[in-house]
This record gives sequence, C-alpha cells and structure tokens, in this order.
Amino acid sequence: MLKKKNVGWIILAVVTLLSFLIVRAFIQNGEFQTIVAQSNYTCKAIEAPYGAGDLFADYDTGLLYISATPRHLGEYNPSVRGDIYVLNMDDNTYIIELASAKFNKSFKPHGISLIKLADGTKRLFVINHVSDSADAVEVFEVNGKKLNHIKTIGGFETGLNSIVAIDGERFYATQDGHTRGVSGFINGLFKLEYAEIVYYDGENLQMVADGFVYANGIEMTQDGNQVYVTDTAKRTLSFYDRDIVTNKLTKSGDIYLDAGGDNIRRNADGSFLIAGHPKNFSSYFYKNGLYDKAPSVVFNAIPPKDDKGGELHAVYLDDGTELSASSGAIRYKNKMYVGSVMDNKILSCVK
Repeated sequence: MLKKKNVGWIILAVVTLLSFLIVRAFIQNGEFQTIVAQSNYTCKAIEAPYGAGDLFADYDTGLLYISATPRHLGEYNPSVRGDIYVLNMDDNTYIIELASAKFNKSFKPHGISLIKLADGTKRLFVINHVSDSADAVEVFEVNGKKLNHIKTIGGFETGLNSIVAIDGERFYATQDGHTRGVSGFINGLFKLEYAEIVYYDGENLQMVADGFVYANGIEMTQDGNQVYVTDTAKRTLSFYDRDIVTNKLTKSGDIYLDAGGDNIRRNADGSFLIAGHPKNFSSYFYKNGLYDKAPSVVFNAIPPKDDKGGELHAVYLDDGTELSASSGAIRYKNKMYVGSVMDNKILSCVK
C-alpha cells in the first residue's frame, strides 16, 4: 500500500508533467506570439452565411462558390443545415446567392472542389457530414449560379475534411482524424497521428498517405503531378509526387508554416493561397465559444520546381478583430476573398 507521502509525490510528478506538456503545446501552437496586423490588401467585411469555411473560384465565369454551415448552432445538431452559395466576383454589389436550394437531403457541407471536364461541363464535389457518424460526397453539375445534384457517394466514416477532384468520378480527400470535445483537444496536445489522405477510385476508398495529426487542406497542381496537404496540428505544408497512372502518392518534402494551415487553393497563375490559424488553440477555443476572437493568416505559396526552391510569405495577418479563424482564401484578378470557419462574414480584399 502506498504511503500518503509517496502518493503526494506521484500526484506532484503527474501535475508537473502535464503542466510541461500543456505549456510546450501552447508554445508549439503559437499561443504566446504577438500578432501584429499586416496586409498586402485593403479588406472589408461583407455579410455572408455563418461558417463560410471553404471557397472555390471558377476563373472562367468569375463565380465564387462558398461552402457554409452554421456551426455556431451545433456542428452535430441534426436540425442544422448548411448550403452552397455563389458570389459574382466581378459584381461589386457583393450579393451572395443560394446555389443548392434544390438539394433536399441532410446537408452540412465542408470541403469543396470544382472541376472542368473534357466536354466542358463542370462538377462540384462537396463533402457532406450527413450525421455525427457518417460522411458522404455529393456531386453536383454546375449550371452557373445553380447546382443540380447528380449523385451521392456514401458509406464513409466521419472525418472527411477537404477534397480535390481528379475527374468526374475520382478524388483525393483528407481524413482529419477529428474526434469530439476533450478527446480532440488531447489528440492535438499529444500529436497523435490518426489522420490520413484517402483516394476514391470510383468504387472504393483507400488510404494513400498517413502520418498526419490533423490533415486539413488538400490541393493539386494544374498538371496533376503534385499534391499539397496541410497538417493543422503540425503546422506544416507537405508535398507529394503523384503517379498519374496508379494515383500513388510519394512524399517529397514539407515546409513549416508557423501557423495551422487550413484550406489550400490554386490560383490562376499556379501559385497557391493557404488560409490558416496563427494560434491553433485560440481557434479551437473560439470555435467552441470560449474565446471572442481568434487570429487569421493567409499565405501565398509558390511551389518548388525543377530543383529550385519555392516561396512562402504572408499576404494577410490579423488578430481576429477583422476576421476570426480564417479557413479558406482565393485570389481573383486584383482581389482576394477570405472565409472563416465560424463568422457570418467573409473578407473582400483588393490591392
């Protein structure tokens, strides 16, 4: 039987260890850094549906597709519905219109990916959190500002986050390893690598890369030869070479972002915008209603090519006063749009 004195020492040791791990995690996740606002753009907030977390631009038409779910009403609340909206980026009236009105099933959209097929038609792939235990991918035919539902690809476990379409049937997606409540916080605290990249071949889903704590954004180069993935918890952007025949992914490197990267979007010139969270735990606490705001950052990334190093620099940084917890950004002409995981606004920015 342990003596009271020994029990006291054990409790002290456990408390000391936990305190060390928590402080270290807060340092690693940027919680003690000072955020000084800076921007290459002049931005203003425009009213938008709550939780406009992912954005995708159609550079042919100038339309911006917005995936929004009102997470402040409860991410797993069965009565909550999200939708896909559209904004004409060439129209300065900033009117956001509903695009998925005809879809009458349970709908909590998350990541989206727009692809133009060989025949000129376009499809929008949308991750749908059907319930708290099941995900699906909804495929829509794009008809300007309206979406016509084609099919549901279902039977997936919950945790799908971001998606990139390969063609009209196949896609890669991130499985973020997300768990609810305290367990999700613990996963991030101890860097448990439960997340992965999955590939859907038109019939089956298979894991093609793992070793992530929280796999989040995913995007592909125009030629399809490389895939980029953010790990929010590790604060990294990873590079994968893609075999376009087998769709196998081989890791070729990564970059430390000094922020929890979220969604990635390829710009028309082949560079990328990466929205993210300078303070990961602040974004977590903000999302769960414990903080009033959380900082935001947007990076512009030029991938390395032909053994030449790429570039990475912040084009927008804010302490959360203008926009909290940025989760997606796109560039169109001289404009940039930035979405948030929780806010009922998006930023419209111009150079």
